[in-house]
Amino acid sequence: MAGHTKVTKFAEDLIETPKAHLRLKLYQDSEGLKLAMDNDF
Repeated sequence: MAGHTKVTKFAEDLIETPKAHLRLKLYQDSEGLKLAMDNDF
């Protein structure tokens, strides 16, 4: 990946293990674009 890209261990695990019906939240802040898992079902 490019030098400006940061992928966390949590994100790698989430991508490697497919799960059905994940509620995800995509947002951008001063650090960049972020994808978070919403646990509030």
